[in-house]
Amino acid sequence: MQAIVAEVYTLNTAFVVLVIYLLLRWEAARPSARDLLLAAFVYGLSLTHHRMILIFPPALALFLWLTDRKVFTNAGLLLKTVRDVFALPEGTARIDIGMHHPEGEGIAPYGEIISVEFDSA
Repeated sequence: MQAIVAEVYTLNTAFVVLVIYLLLRWEAARPSARDLLLAAFVYGLSLTHHRMILIFPPALALFLWLTDRKVFTNAGLLLKTVRDVFALPEGTARIDIGMHHPEGEGIAPYGEIISVEFDSA
């Protein structure tokens, strides 16, 4: 049974490794903030997959503090980083997928009705 059960650990590990890689790349390419912002975006994206990543911020903060303390005093960079963690960049679409019966009689039988709505807000 274990061979057919989908687990979240592989993708979660890939997100952690990608964030660490981007932070190390940012450390080597300072003062450019491109890789730091990309690491923040990947971290925010990983929050949609598994909540285990929430134990990672203290280690990230310590790494940033030991690498470059100016990150915490640069308000513009700090705001961009927070934006990339907690919100998708402008222009992305939110997709709502519903399986509701068209006559409003509750949820439709599995696979019968799927509506997809795009909201660009």
